[in-house]
Amino acid sequence: MIENYDYQDIISINNEALMFFKRKNINNIYLSIKPSGCSGFSYTIEETNNDDINNYIKVDLRKDNFNIYIHKTSLNFYNGTKIELKKTNLEEKIVFINPNIKNSCGCGESFNI
Repeated sequence: MIENYDYQDIISINNEALMFFKRKNINNIYLSIKPSGCSGFSYTIEETNNDDINNYIKVDLRKDNFNIYIHKTSLNFYNGTKIELKKTNLEEKIVFINPNIKNSCGCGESFNI
């Protein structure tokens, strides 16, 4: 059985990021952290899950039937994180604003908590 958590305690998503996923017909995202880069960790975001769903926590966003699932081993890394959409003239990109990050690499792809 998937555990449910109140969204305010773990993660939030702004409306622009939510609409970014909705435009792509994505109603579920699966988040985890993997060892990577020069600072230690990087985010993974997938629209499908190849892992056992019981390894994930469902975050109840209460928004437009959109669900975020966070891998149980990564849950503490996301505490207080905001998912936002960053727009430039050439691209739209999902970014994670995490208040727990102590340092990150120069390119911004990896971080340490």
